[in-house]
Amino acid sequence: MDAQRNWFKAAFGVDLVESPRDISFCTHTIQSTRPLVVPDTTQDLRFVGNPFVCGDAHIRFYAGAPITVGPNQQIGTVCVYDVVPREAVDDEVRMLVHLAEAVSEIVRLRQSVARMGSLNELRHPL
Repeated sequence: MDAQRNWFKAAFGVDLVESPRDISFCTHTIQSTRPLVVPDTTQDLRFVGNPFVCGDAHIRFYAGAPITVGPNQQIGTVCVYDVVPREAVDDEVRMLVHLAEAVSEIVRLRQSVARMGSLNELRHPL
């Protein structure tokens, strides 16, 4: 996510590649370190007027877990949508959290490798 947009790095079942951040469900998810589960978007005041709820997408269920790279540094989410309302099972939410934690660790490792590369270039300029 950046200040204006939410990018879909991987998606299944949707043609979207990005959405405006101001209407993104993920914007709400990254404001916390906990998962966000919305069983029925038409019953949640945060989303009832959302274009993804009232428009062609007809999103009725959302569950997302934040991708965290540091204290209070949520950079995105791992999430699922559905076009019918449903209750998330605890095991499903736990799996989503574990997947977000795995992605978080990969991002942190990539950041560390990039920092190490930068330090190495300072020590051994070409």
